[in-house]
Amino acid sequence: MSRYLLGQLAGHRFADKTLENFIWSEENGHLREFFYSLVRSGGVWEKGVGLVGEVGVGKTHLLSALYKNRVWVSVFLGGGVPIWLSFFDLVAEYRENKKVVKELIETYDLIFIDDIWSVGASSEERNIVRELVFRCYDTKKVLCYTANWGYEKWDIDERVKDRLKEMVVEVELYGLSLRGS
Repeated sequence: MSRYLLGQLAGHRFADKTLENFIWSEENGHLREFFYSLVRSGGVWEKGVGLVGEVGVGKTHLLSALYKNRVWVSVFLGGGVPIWLSFFDLVAEYRENKKVVKELIETYDLIFIDDIWSVGASSEERNIVRELVFRCYDTKKVLCYTANWGYEKWDIDERVKDRLKEMVVEVELYGLSLRGS
């Protein structure tokens, strides 16, 4: 599984993604201060962030900018150890090692997952999300993610949605795809 730990995004395609070079469209301009306040906070986050919206609106760009900020906070201020991974990679590793979610939660304080939910999620994917949410909730770990839909639309049991409501500030991004611009 591709896990991006402290500093490993340096050579990744997300390396240049920052809040400063995000294209703040008219539809999303009101969110700018929210994201800047997160990175200025410096300390431990009380809640995670769920970035939702259509394909290409900048969810991964913003999540990677937040992740890189948390890496800096972890190294210089001791703000908890973050990890970045794609849900696709997590599912692949889960198929080989059913304990991977437990190991992630035991090892890291902030879990950043790109593309956590997709249409037609399999029962295996639902089980991974359920375990991830329950373990983060029980251990007070911070979960941050991107998804195309808010958790209220996920085909998953209400207990998961209820915990996410308490654990995550969900932010919806709007607009046209930024890919290729």
